[in-house]
Amino acid sequence: MPGRLTPLVLIATAVVLALGGQWAVVGRVAGAPAAASDRTASAQDTGAAASAAPSTTPAPASGEATTAAAQALAQDWVDSEGSDLVARSLGPGASTGTLIQAHAWAPGFLDGSAPYAAPVPQPVWAATVEVGGEPTAVLVIRVGSQDADGAAEPGGVSGVLVDDADLATGLAGLEPQEVVVHEAVDPGGISRQDAWYAVARRTVRALGSAASGCLAGVVPMATYSAVLRDRSSPTAVAAEQPRQDEGGSDLAVWLTSAGVLLIGLTILVLTIRHERRVMAPLRG
Repeated sequence: MPGRLTPLVLIATAVVLALGGQWAVVGRVAGAPAAASDRTASAQDTGAAASAAPSTTPAPASGEATTAAAQALAQDWVDSEGSDLVARSLGPGASTGTLIQAHAWAPGFLDGSAPYAAPVPQPVWAATVEVGGEPTAVLVIRVGSQDADGAAEPGGVSGVLVDDADLATGLAGLEPQEVVVHEAVDPGGISRQDAWYAVARRTVRALGSAASGCLAGVVPMATYSAVLRDRSSPTAVAAEQPRQDEGGSDLAVWLTSAGVLLIGLTILVLTIRHERRVMAPLRG
C-alpha cells in the first residue's frame, strides 16, 4: 500500500502543476480583454475660489438672436452678474475689458479635409479682467448655452470666471488680425479647462495654460489640423489606454498562479498525512 501511494503523490503533484500552468495562461488571456475594455473618463472641473460656478440671467425668448443681439446680452451679463462675480473673487478694484467674440474650429479643420478652413463664430465672448493694471483672469460668457447647473437653457446667458493670468495676458495682447478660437472640453459648454488659440495668417498659437500644454510656439494651421484629426481617430483613442490595464492583467495572473500553488500544496500535505497514518501501524 505505501509503495502505491508514493507514485500517486508524484502523479497528483505533476497534474496540479500542469493545471496551474494552464490556468495561469488562461488568466492572462482572459484578463487582457477585460482590462482593455475598462476606460476611465477623465473629465472634471475642480475650480478654485476665483473660479465660481456658472451663473445665469434670463434672456428674452425670441428665437435665434443675431450676433449683435447676443453680444448685447453678454454685455448685460458682464455689467450685472459678471461684475458681482469679479468683485467677490478678485476684489472691488478689478476691472473688466471689452468683449472679444470666440470662434470654433470648422468641421473640415477637425477632420483634416480642410486644414485651412476659417474658424466659425460661436455665441461665446471673453473679457479680460485686470487687477492693478495687470491681466489676471478672464470672464467667459456664452449666450443660449446652459444654466448654473450645466443644463441646456436655449434662452439664457451663462458665464464663468477663469483664473488664468496667461490667458488674460494673451487676450489682452491680441493683434488686430488674430481670431480667437475656443476649444471646449464639453461641446456647447464653458469651463476653466477649455483651451484657447489665436489664428492669423494661416498659423495657430496657444493662448493660456490649457492650450500651451498641447501646442508650443506658432505652427501652421495644417499641422494642428492633423494633430486634431489624429487625436480623434480610433487608433489614437486605443493608444491612450492607461498603462494600469497591463498592471491589472499581471496581478490577475499572479493571483491565479498563487491560488493554484496553494491548492497543490494542500493536496500534497493531505496526501503525505494520509500515507503516514496508513504506515503508522506497520512501523509500530
